Amino acid sequence: MKKYLILIICLLLFTGCTTKKVEKKVKKVKEEPKEEKIVYKDENMMPISFYENNKKITTQSVIQKVGYDLGVFQIFPSNEDTLQLNKSHWDSFYEEWNKYDTNHTTKIGYNVSFTTTDGKNISYNILSPTYPKEYDSYMMPFLYDDYNNRGKSWYSHVEENEYNENTFLTSIKLFANGDISNISSNINLTVFTYDTEDDFDPDTKEYRGNSKATLVLTKK
Repeated sequence: MKKYLILIICLLLFTGCTTKKVEKKVKKVKEEPKEEKIVYKDENMMPISFYENNKKITTQSVIQKVGYDLGVFQIFPSNEDTLQLNKSHWDSFYEEWNKYDTNHTTKIGYNVSFTTTDGKNISYNILSPTYPKEYDSYMMPFLYDDYNNRGKSWYSHVEENEYNENTFLTSIKLFANGDISNISSNINLTVFTYDTEDDFDPDTKEYRGNSKATLVLTKK
């Protein structure tokens, strides 16, 4: 009988120890902090579009010939089909811009994308005169600050040493180089505005915000 009692006591002690160990493990798991998933949300409400003679444009037929400009493409902070301006164009630009960006923390950028004859899909951002120049063999971009050069009869594109926090990249010129004939698709030129690095996908570096517009360049 004593043997049975000793056996029962041992079983109870063993079970109690095991239960405590399980409780400790459960408690440990519960105390571990959970990883919070950061969800991107764009709060930039800046409207933006391409315009020609105050008319919004979404497509443009261009000559793709080596040594020639594909064109100069101008933007304005609006989504209206036709601009109704009460002031000069660039005074109106500044006035409209300030409605959405009073602290001037928003920047203008561009993206160029196309497909080559050998099936390569090329896409790259142009955020300043310091852009990825490995695609210059197809076309070279030149950026202009029309607002800060308003009133001048002639001015050049923005150089790297001139670009700063007060620069407005209000237009872009694309100049065709030798490999322009190796582009098999339309050329998509996208303008976008951004204020922080999280407006770009951390892996692909593609713009993922809401403030953008695309101009499709077709071959004339």
